[in-house]
Amino acid sequence: MKILCVNAGSSSLKFQAYEMPEERVLISGYVEKIGQPDCFWNVKVNGEKIRSERPLKDHADGMELVLKTLVDEKVGVIKSLEEISAIGHRVVQGGPWLTKPTLVTDETIEILKKCVDLAPLHTIPHLQGIAGCTAILPECPQVLVIDTSFHSTMPKKAYTFPIAKEVAEKHNIRRYGAHGTSHRYVAAEAGSHDCQCPGYDPSVLGTADYPKQPDGRYCRSGGGCSGVGNRPGRKQFPDAGAAQRFRGRKKSAGSSPERSGCLCQGTGGSPGGSDR
Repeated sequence: MKILCVNAGSSSLKFQAYEMPEERVLISGYVEKIGQPDCFWNVKVNGEKIRSERPLKDHADGMELVLKTLVDEKVGVIKSLEEISAIGHRVVQGGPWLTKPTLVTDETIEILKKCVDLAPLHTIPHLQGIAGCTAILPECPQVLVIDTSFHSTMPKKAYTFPIAKEVAEKHNIRRYGAHGTSHRYVAAEAGSHDCQCPGYDPSVLGTADYPKQPDGRYCRSGGGCSGVGNRPGRKQFPDAGAAQRFRGRKKSAGSSPERSGCLCQGTGGSPGGSDR
């Protein structure tokens, strides 16, 4: 079974194709500067990296390029697009409506359009990427994997902002959390190792969705940064408010990132210095 995974960003498009259930990567790549004249794309297949330049109007054009690459005579890894069993899309924002992996339908698309105001730079490319896949593979199942779903169990006191209630409800303004797919992976990895952190209690492990997640603080760094305080099966307390504040911050000369002896052990709290 071959699965295509897609991550449509504000001006980029990353993808990987897997042979399942082996989880073997067949091909990976990314398109950068979509919508700009110097747009380019990189592909890695069989250990070889290939770069090319080609202007693309939007992410729908980008998906067309990706799908054509999969069956390309030189770098392609499949003979026909019909070999793709499903396509997964990483989605940044599901609002209060999409709180779990969701099959793409006409109804789902309408809900995702409601999220444009909450995350316009990402949701519009998501919609374009989905449309590009649908145009070429209309019968192929597509699934949305939503970052905010990981944070959907946080209590009201954690997601409520100190603004007028009627304004918050009218415009769906609340804390949703960020990078949930990444945090879920890190939490699961932390729980998959024997932890020697002081105060670690393995009895907290065990829910249907997150069978091996210990309590802890998890920080995600990269193009955007965020942190979360996690209590499996109970509540999450994300510090997503720091995500945009930390975007693009350059590391000072000679500095090095703090490292923890274990993924379960914090390094001084969540981004912004606020322990939750």
